[in-house]
Amino acid sequence: DQGEPQLWQRLDSGTMIQEVTFEFNNPGGSPIPPARVVLTNARVLTIEPIFPHTGDPDSANYRRQSRIRMDYQTISIEIGPGDPVVLSTLAP
Repeated sequence: DQGEPQLWQRLDSGTMIQEVTFEFNNPGGSPIPPARVVLTNARVLTIEPIFPHTGDPDSANYRRQSRIRMDYQTISIEIGPGDPVVLSTLAP
């Protein structure tokens, strides 16, 4: 992924990221609406490589993945196109 080197830099330096946005789009005509998760004042805590189970034919074509754990001040979960519905905004 293009953003992973930047995440490694943030992990190494411990610096805060003002806003992190994750966007999840519909896979080919799925009835599931698109979603967006926005973290504010986030820090990268860990980055772990994940390797698919190569003995499982269903996962044979999976690309290399990483599990990224972050700490954040607030999280906003939005669902729907256009003006999305904000499900929740959580803060400590």
